[in-house]
Amino acid sequence: MSADATGIPTWRPSGGIGPARDALARALPARDALRLAALAAMLVLSLVRWFGLIADPPVATAVLFALGLTAVAGLLGLVPRWRWAAAAVAAVALAGASLLVAGVPLWMLDPRGWGSLAPGLGDGIRALPGIIVPYEEAGDWVRIVILAGGCVLAAAVAIAAGLRRTGWTVVLAGVLFAVPAIQMSADHPWLVGAAFAIPLCVHLLAERLTRAQAWAAAAVLGVATAGGMALAPVLDTEGPVIDVQEIASALEPRQPERFDWTHGYGPLDWPRDGRTLLRVRAARPAYWKVQDLTLFDGVRWRDWARRRPAPIAEGLQDHPRWRERVRVKVEGLTTDEFVVPGEGLEVSHSPRRPVPSRPGGFSVADDEEPLSSGDAYRAEGYVPRPDEAALRAAPPVYPDWLDEHLTLFVPARWGAGRVFVRFAPFRSGGGAIAIGPNVAGGDVDLVLRAGGYGEVHRLARRLAEGAGSPYEVVERVERYLNSTRFRYEEDVPEHRLPLVAFLERDRAGYCQHFSGAMALLLRMAGIPARVSTGFAPGSRDDDRGEFVVTDLDAHSWVEVWFHGIGWVTFDPTPSEAPATAQAAGGGGILPAGFPGGPQPSGDVGADLGPGGPAAPLPPVEDEEGRSPWPPLGLAALLVALAVGGRWAWLTLRRRRREHQEAGPETDVAELERALRRTGRPVAPGTTLLDLERRFAHDPGAREYIRALARARYAPGAPRPTPGQRRALRDALGRGLGIGGRLRALWALPPRGLH
Repeated sequence: MSADATGIPTWRPSGGIGPARDALARALPARDALRLAALAAMLVLSLVRWFGLIADPPVATAVLFALGLTAVAGLLGLVPRWRWAAAAVAAVALAGASLLVAGVPLWMLDPRGWGSLAPGLGDGIRALPGIIVPYEEAGDWVRIVILAGGCVLAAAVAIAAGLRRTGWTVVLAGVLFAVPAIQMSADHPWLVGAAFAIPLCVHLLAERLTRAQAWAAAAVLGVATAGGMALAPVLDTEGPVIDVQEIASALEPRQPERFDWTHGYGPLDWPRDGRTLLRVRAARPAYWKVQDLTLFDGVRWRDWARRRPAPIAEGLQDHPRWRERVRVKVEGLTTDEFVVPGEGLEVSHSPRRPVPSRPGGFSVADDEEPLSSGDAYRAEGYVPRPDEAALRAAPPVYPDWLDEHLTLFVPARWGAGRVFVRFAPFRSGGGAIAIGPNVAGGDVDLVLRAGGYGEVHRLARRLAEGAGSPYEVVERVERYLNSTRFRYEEDVPEHRLPLVAFLERDRAGYCQHFSGAMALLLRMAGIPARVSTGFAPGSRDDDRGEFVVTDLDAHSWVEVWFHGIGWVTFDPTPSEAPATAQAAGGGGILPAGFPGGPQPSGDVGADLGPGGPAAPLPPVEDEEGRSPWPPLGLAALLVALAVGGRWAWLTLRRRRREHQEAGPETDVAELERALRRTGRPVAPGTTLLDLERRFAHDPGAREYIRALARARYAPGAPRPTPGQRRALRDALGRGLGIGGRLRALWALPPRGLH
């Protein structure tokens, strides 16, 4: 072992070491080994903490990647020439390695796979403002973005260290450590901070200190670390210094869409520009429900707040295979209702507290904000997928709680209020009853004719006549509405009784007309039915294993109750409608597993792209997530502040140095330029004495010019001071208002900023 010029020992190889190792030992003095050891400690600690932003983090992968980055930094330090070219190659290679470590499939790194890679990363970044950490989903683009962001930032730290850019190394390493430190509280945060601060200082000072100075620096570092650990708990506060969530919300590019699900039947005015509203990770397609419209008020279908208690998911015990678990990500939508598949059983892992709003439905608690872009949650629902034989075999058994699904309101005979009509269940042998003003003897036919629904009632009885089962009635009504008698049309006229006009005169409408008319006819035929609203399944994204739901998928359909099965979905809207066209893959047949469509054999578990089948979602845990701060948003903000601050500091230092090296002639040229910029041009032949006389009324400006003259003509005399410079700037802007002062600042900026 020998020592270099600063007294730091340099490792020398002993006998028996090979040539390559001998060369490495000669090139790597002890100070470099110390710097790399400190860098490795920083990277391991920071990257492990960053990976902790997701649930079940791959700690071993984080450690190995950090050690690999340290090796890259060491190799860059050994490159005597073309170091920047080597750094560029390393940056590209490490960017690819970061994506692989984060979970991106290898095939996506091929240029032919970038069409899938770029949208996936974009989706993950857009969802960051609404996530809860630790993020718990597996095989998700948000998870990939979080891990890749940490790996890329750690790679930047390693490259800066290899190029011996100590300032950048410290700044980037600080951001890499700070983001998870802010997002996640450690069991012993002060110890974790000290564990990062010590190797950071070692890396920063290893090249600059002699052996004698190193002992003193170690003592100072120990005292400072201990003092920081004692002071940090006092400075810790409840609120964040920078509210990143508020910043992310302010940067939201577009206002989220809201939908009013009550039927209107006028010209369709829903947004129809193809904007993505939801991403649903599910093994099979389903209709994603928002509301059930169970009340027909005489004109339209609407939600009924006063409902009788009803069992949730009738038939669930007999058909457990029809339970569906999905993950819903909200993108361009604002909603107080949770979107669920079929009859909602449970909502969990949500940034908002779900409360039951109806049998099989959940809404956001009244004291919380609605769900909006970036929010994600899990939902479980009961989605019956019976085959045709099971539907035909279902008997017409209807418990009392289904009475509300066999009732309608119709306008009263003389226009005074409404009449309540309850129809007898299919093949029950009973008769319908009517209750309301001016109803004599409960004559239902008279009530319906007076209210404008007489012909509709006759049509319902004609379609049900001779049917052997409830399903046969449903089939007849659906076939009737799907016949050539009716056509899909969005620009429709408004009517006093829109469904009557749709069935008897116009015979043109969109999903609200078709679903509303089908539910109306079924109730009149004694079949419990309701209208459901939400979204059609959307289009399948096989690469991401998700169904992409856009505003074109906003839809309305019918649910019919079958004994022993539950509420079964039927969609009478023609296939040329945007939502049903997507649900049917562009044709008139519903997806496999839907009533009326091809039925799957056995259990269906569709592959979700290159990742294979959808992994079962883990059991629900009762836990409170942390505030949804976007980790990479904070990282980007801190990096931007650090880069801007360092650029400003370097620029200021460089310009001050240039000013110090410049001579008085430079100051004279600057003075002439400043006068010209403030509207006081200097005539040819003007001397410094002339200018001193011009500012005779302003002592500060006069002293600046006098000092400039002395420095010019008396070698060694001091140049004008910052105070004299400020006095001249004030004189140049005086009397010209705020604009003149700004102009003077531009003409004669503070020293070092010009």
